[in-house]
Amino acid sequence: LFYLNFNISENTTTGSYPVSLGLRSNSAWYFRDERNNAREINFHSGNITVQNAPEKFDIDVARMILGNALEFQFGVATSKIPDQTGYYAVIEKTWADGTVTVKTVPASHWGIAGAYWAITYDGLAAKEMGDTFKVTIYNADGVAVSNPRQDAVRDYVARAYATQPATGKTMMVDMLCYGAAAQVHFGYNTTDLANNKLTAAQLATGTATTPEMSNDQVKGTNYQGSRFILESRIQVQMAFKNMTSAMYAVYTYTDAAGDIQVVYVEGTDFVLIGGKPAGVELSNLVYADARTLVNVTVYNADGTIYGTATDSIESCAYRSDGDVFVYLMKFADSAKAHLYG
Repeated sequence: LFYLNFNISENTTTGSYPVSLGLRSNSAWYFRDERNNAREINFHSGNITVQNAPEKFDIDVARMILGNALEFQFGVATSKIPDQTGYYAVIEKTWADGTVTVKTVPASHWGIAGAYWAITYDGLAAKEMGDTFKVTIYNADGVAVSNPRQDAVRDYVARAYATQPATGKTMMVDMLCYGAAAQVHFGYNTTDLANNKLTAAQLATGTATTPEMSNDQVKGTNYQGSRFILESRIQVQMAFKNMTSAMYAVYTYTDAAGDIQVVYVEGTDFVLIGGKPAGVELSNLVYADARTLVNVTVYNADGTIYGTATDSIESCAYRSDGDVFVYLMKFADSAKAHLYG
């Protein structure tokens, strides 16, 4: 049994500051002054050393990515972390009720974007565009090496709006209005809508007219119908009768860039309803693909055709009830116009 007595002498006029006790992977204990570029007191096997902790760096980039889900990407210059072995990022998502969800992203899951490590927060639903999330990077010893960076989709729009061309301004305003409509539709944080910080002049750059929509659904053999789910992704699911995991499916469409896409879906990846295979999810579609028709063919294991159908996000929106689907199509149209011309 032993006692360790220590004093940290500072200018008493500066007040107190937090000190943490930690254990390193080499079984060395340390006390750490949590202020940036502060000291650590390390002791192991009776030896005590005092050293400066590494200075924390800022996270360089925060940007939004549009796909079939809203994603937010943080970028850190690779020069700041030349060897990211053992590093990880912690993303804290704060919900409207104040609860926090924590997601850890190991360095092995980081992407690379030019001269930056790319850390992506995905699974962001349209109704969450006003919610905040922050990221902090830690080294292999569990010590924070970056300053935390906090952001939100609407905060990104506030920063980026002025630098965008006219089509980009329209897309950003339509996006936040879609997010606000989703909040109302799902009854989520309706007292703080995603677009409530836009000025009247900014709102005026959004799409003013109601987009035309048509129902181009074609019901083929063994087709039961489709359902549209607006959560963390655009989910169009097309159901067929008596499907089995031994079957497979292929769906084809022309994407927003004009390229023909052919997507193969294993039977083990079919949508389950009641634990049984029941449908095909059009998971490769993005917002800008909303008006494209998708042809789905379901095959038996021997390659013979079991079922066919045609549908689209636009057709699902047409058949769905609620203003959120009108705003979805506004956003989809302006996203296509801005991203693909």
